[in-house]
Amino acid sequence: MKHFFLAALVSISGLSLAQDSQFDTNDEGLAYYTEVNQVSGVDANTLYKRGIEWVNKYYKNPVGVLKKQDSENKVIEGKARIKLKTKDKKGNISPSAGSFMAYQFVIYCKDGRYKYEIKRIRWEQASYYDVT
Repeated sequence: MKHFFLAALVSISGLSLAQDSQFDTNDEGLAYYTEVNQVSGVDANTLYKRGIEWVNKYYKNPVGVLKKQDSENKVIEGKARIKLKTKDKKGNISPSAGSFMAYQFVIYCKDGRYKYEIKRIRWEQASYYDVT
């Protein structure tokens, strides 16, 4: 599960930096990505537990990332941000000043399969307002 989700997120984050990329959009015009993966012989409860374990292992602050853990319906929802980095002309990589890629995710677990959605993918920047 973590490989599929991580690969999708990395590919989306790479695409978000390209100027000519196009995302699928929902009815509100917001970018999203979704995929269903088959996992034969694994029940929904086990997939749900694996999803929670993945969030706890992958994110530095899983308590801040997780917004909903519905063990009855086997749904995990979260909201996260990734700090973006830039490469200068010399090839040096440095953090962008206050620049993040933010997104929300939902993982639905059922017997033999799980579906994940990455939605509200957006670029966020820190704002500066002069108070003088």
